[in-house]
Amino acid sequence: MLFAQQVNVSYVIHNLNQPGITISAPQIWTQKVKEKEKKKGMKQIGKSNVILPQFTYYNHIKKENNFTLGCEVVRQRHRMKPANWTFETGIGVHYVRSFNAGKTFKVDNGEVKRVRFAGQNYFAPSLSYSIGRDFLKKRPNPLSVYLKPQTFFLMPYNNAIVPSVNIQIGFKLHLNNNSNA
Repeated sequence: MLFAQQVNVSYVIHNLNQPGITISAPQIWTQKVKEKEKKKGMKQIGKSNVILPQFTYYNHIKKENNFTLGCEVVRQRHRMKPANWTFETGIGVHYVRSFNAGKTFKVDNGEVKRVRFAGQNYFAPSLSYSIGRDFLKKRPNPLSVYLKPQTFFLMPYNNAIVPSVNIQIGFKLHLNNNSNA
């Protein structure tokens, strides 16, 4: 088992109008690398299974603030040499907590009372796909960029299941040389 030291930070656009940020720290569960001789030289292809814990914050101005804590199991495929591309598909489970913006009140026995930390809790399974490129692979602290659309299924949402979409644009910072091999 190989545990990589890597941090992912991305700008999130939730449902195309709610900005936010995601921070994650992937841990490699299993990894295989194959080398093939091609006309243009050696070609390396790697496959990994990754555990991806992540924290996300996004807000809808004047409506709500949302926090998501979750974990994904990701299948990664690398084309290491010469292109340095990474493709990922993932499935995960998340806890979503929303907090209403501003003050919320309720009427209790004819008396108006303020509700502290008003909001909703959701369970949210997710599906994702990611494509990334490692531009600085030969330096000691390489940096990668990626684009990741992710679909959540919020439940229960008024006794229904509601799909929700995140688009992440981010970078991966490899903290050791083995994390991108």
